[in-house]
Amino acid sequence: MQLSTVLAVAICAISAHADSTPLLDALKTRANATKFAEFLEANPDILAIYNSSSVQTIFAPTDAYFTAPLRRRDASSQQQQLQYQYTNQLTGLENLAPPALPGAVVHTGLTAPKAGGTQATVSEKVTANSTTRRRQLVGTTGIRMLSGLGNSVNIINGDIPYSNGLIHSTDGFFTIPSPLSTTINSTGLSSLGSLLSTANLSSTFDSADSVTIFTPSNAAFSAAANSTGNAATLPNLLSNHVIPNFLGYLPALTDGATYQTLAGETLTISIKNGVYFVNGAKIISSNTIISNGVAHVIDKVLVPTPTPVFTGGSASLSGGNSVIMAAGAAVFALLMI
Repeated sequence: MQLSTVLAVAICAISAHADSTPLLDALKTRANATKFAEFLEANPDILAIYNSSSVQTIFAPTDAYFTAPLRRRDASSQQQQLQYQYTNQLTGLENLAPPALPGAVVHTGLTAPKAGGTQATVSEKVTANSTTRRRQLVGTTGIRMLSGLGNSVNIINGDIPYSNGLIHSTDGFFTIPSPLSTTINSTGLSSLGSLLSTANLSSTFDSADSVTIFTPSNAAFSAAANSTGNAATLPNLLSNHVIPNFLGYLPALTDGATYQTLAGETLTISIKNGVYFVNGAKIISSNTIISNGVAHVIDKVLVPTPTPVFTGGSASLSGGNSVIMAAGAAVFALLMI
């Protein structure tokens, strides 16, 4: 391609986003988000952030979905929510629905020290007849954004230009991520919650930095009951579902990629016809954003390789118990780094 053609394409791409309409006017006249605009007007400090060069893409609930609870929150909670609704990236619909990936990771303005510095939301491509937990998707762009507690919102109208960038109209606010223990209670993973409590790992997993956690469903734990009944090996079993120091949002998981768990085992990702697996366990629900990373629900328990059992006498058995205790101690030490 000639240089002149490349420049022409680049200029067209830039001009497509170039617009002189102020943010508040664009929200009111183009995005059907008058209530959102009025709320920003009533909070000058937040409006100043939204009007700054650090904000380039805004996810604005339309008037029909501007929920009253935002008005009832304290000032700190309101600010956190509004920080979660924007990003400093210029992120159009083409970015959110890339052809070769299931979606895209959007880093927002909400600070998250235990999740890489800023909290994320992840896009997901859906078909017109797909459903969310709340309603059927009608009249949307075919893109939804996943956030905390397993919730999502749909982009109703996207790529709305304003002076600093783009606005995407949505049918609700993102849900601010919560710790894993709160999230699994909200999403119905009661078996995992009970086992974490039994193993005294709930607070440890909640406070770990930048983790990817594969959370087995209740049915998966029922099918693996023989593997979860040993209190001595339970911490190691649960730790085999955690990848430390890696934010594995689904777009980052690639076919054949391998990762080491807190239990020291290797997990291998495989993708078959667009379906994701980890060591043969199918990811049945992806990208639940938690306050310190991301969780994916899987349909099998990831059982670690059994520790060799020696039968040469009581001393050897005692040594095997020492191995289990040492592995448990190592898990706790890694999580607390």
